[in-house]
Amino acid sequence: MTSSKAFQITNTILASKKYQDLYPQTVERIVIDCIKRYGEKRAEKEARNKLHQIWGAYWSTRPDFTKLFEKVLPQIQENPSQALKELMALQSSTKERTPLLETFYTQIFMTIGEAINSVSEYGCGLNPLTYLWIPNAQEKEFIAYDIDLAEVSFLNTLFEEFTLNITARPNDILQGCDKYTDVVFMLKLLPCLEQQQKNVSKTILAQLQCKYAVISFPTKTIGGKPKGMDEFYSGQFEEVITELKLNTKKIHFSSELVYIIKFH
Repeated sequence: MTSSKAFQITNTILASKKYQDLYPQTVERIVIDCIKRYGEKRAEKEARNKLHQIWGAYWSTRPDFTKLFEKVLPQIQENPSQALKELMALQSSTKERTPLLETFYTQIFMTIGEAINSVSEYGCGLNPLTYLWIPNAQEKEFIAYDIDLAEVSFLNTLFEEFTLNITARPNDILQGCDKYTDVVFMLKLLPCLEQQQKNVSKTILAQLQCKYAVISFPTKTIGGKPKGMDEFYSGQFEEVITELKLNTKKIHFSSELVYIIKFH
């Protein structure tokens, strides 16, 4: 009974305009969790509430990716660097990272201090647009994961205009990692995942398939105010690091606190 009801509720939610581009496995995961917690009668309402928490604010400012590609293609072909920076401004997270591009990845990979052949990123958003600023990017394989199917399609279409080895795929990290890469990026992602499943950071770190993980937290609100965010997130995360006895280095950027974890 529960599985058929979960299937029915999942399809009903996915049929709505707001959630039609969401990765179906993510919707199904949340629906099944809500059935277990609230029962079948309340499950759809509670699932929609939970989905709104993780998707609503983003969806309300999300561009039409088909129209966006048609608009930016001539700009990409004429001045790719400038066009990519303008695209980054469409999401607050990548917009904050744009002024740091010349130093952000350089410092991270200098801290790692060894040759890296493959990089993956979970909850990537539009951040793959910044990969051109990664040192020796032409020599690396990139895989970018997100739960927004339209965004994944947009990124893959856009990547055809570049010579980098980049693929975007749908994935929900709360259902497991996809494949091994030398480095895994999770930039400002863990707070969003903790909203869905409390104390899930430890589980995710334990299952990552990589040599290095680059994990970051915001140091300011979307409005640009500090409000002690770096102390709050670092305090929580460093408890997990200590418990798992992880080898970690920290880099403090103006809008982002970055942890580099070495696993092997």
